[in-house]
Amino acid sequence: MKINIQKTLLILTCLMLLGVLLVNDFKHALEFDSSFNLNVVKNIVTHGIYGTSVYLVDGQKYYWFDPWITTGPTVFLPTALLIKFIDNFVLVPRLVMNGFFFLFIFAIAKLIQKSQKRITFAWVSMLVISATIIFSKFINNATVLGVDFVGEVPAYLFTIGSIGGLALGSPMIAGLMIGLAVLTKLQLIYLCLPLSLGYLCYFYKKNIKSAVRFTFFGALPLLVYLATLLAVYGRNIKAYYGDFKGVAIMQKAYPTMVGGITSMGERFIRFLQYDPSFLLLSTVGLIIILLRWKKYDLKHKIIFASFSIYLGYFLFIWQFIAPRHLIIPKLLLFLFQCSVTLEYLSTRNIKKIITIIALISLLLFPSLIESGDALRNQIEAANHIRNEYGNATIYNVGWWKSPELQILLNKDFVRLDKKNREFCKQNCLLIIADTVLKNDLTIVPIASKYRMVDSFNGYNLYDLD
Repeated sequence: MKINIQKTLLILTCLMLLGVLLVNDFKHALEFDSSFNLNVVKNIVTHGIYGTSVYLVDGQKYYWFDPWITTGPTVFLPTALLIKFIDNFVLVPRLVMNGFFFLFIFAIAKLIQKSQKRITFAWVSMLVISATIIFSKFINNATVLGVDFVGEVPAYLFTIGSIGGLALGSPMIAGLMIGLAVLTKLQLIYLCLPLSLGYLCYFYKKNIKSAVRFTFFGALPLLVYLATLLAVYGRNIKAYYGDFKGVAIMQKAYPTMVGGITSMGERFIRFLQYDPSFLLLSTVGLIIILLRWKKYDLKHKIIFASFSIYLGYFLFIWQFIAPRHLIIPKLLLFLFQCSVTLEYLSTRNIKKIITIIALISLLLFPSLIESGDALRNQIEAANHIRNEYGNATIYNVGWWKSPELQILLNKDFVRLDKKNREFCKQNCLLIIADTVLKNDLTIVPIASKYRMVDSFNGYNLYDLD
């Protein structure tokens, strides 16, 4: 019986990637942003409220459309719907992200295959999966974004969908996908805005009707969202806008507060120190684009020009940087460079190279499985608090609210301040994680005012009575 090497390797690489995601679903800790996002999902499922409840502000129980939440309803609503059928606030969201990650990988493979018509979609898929594993091992672990409940992967998936719409010449698909991308992750507007302008010019050159259709479908998801926001806040929308603006100002000022960065040059230098691999991949990518510029048609030029603007946004403008903000742009640059390399090889050599890359990735994938049991430690801490202090009113302090415990305990905490402190006369506990005490020195003197009564798996409990 003859073994089909292509199909065998494709199945193995798919299973390999799926295995990494599924194992890490049960090992990877609930991160801060993921848990904050899950608080919205919890409130949708339990109360039908699209907002957070991880803190009380002047007696306000829920914060509708919390401006600190930059992931959108395209992620929250389907997850909430699934949780209605499978009641698990940890596993279900992670399975949703697993699905988004696979769709993202195959969407990239489809785009590459359209430009590499000498090889089949199966070969390109194998290359993209294997290259993603290699990238995750040596540059940044992209697979973590297939587990964390954040909006980056879904948003880039919709962006790739918009490029697919452009390739098909469909203003409806291109517009709808780009609108959903911005709705899914607000920060992606810095990529989607230049893309939209380029798309609009392209469709306008075809005819005015196509440009109007693109504009309508691109604006539709955002208009529905804004209409819902206006319906909820009504006359208070001005106050909400003030909060939203305050969040933007805080994010813009963040590097100045923590590092004294005041000029664009200082930001650029700090960025290079922060992530030199981003500069390397960006430089190589931009050189390739410039050398091949005359070979590209208008569609390619729109995409590459928009992505170049986006890279400049990261290098010179964007200041509130979390490591995950850079992972997908770097992965896309890496895969683009892999794709260009294939153009200089014969079809036979392409298949040989992809086979070798796939075999290498099979050897590497076990290293992407997380060591330790961070999630289990968090679950054990939540169970310990539930069993020992189940009736206590739990307080948090400052920005660090241990939202992962609020999800695992299915319990809202109260912000510690003089006003809220008066509400609780007995059986009141303050929870502060070790990581908070280590990373936020302003919390240490607050913790020192109270008697520690327990410490378990990295969480400290203080008696407020």
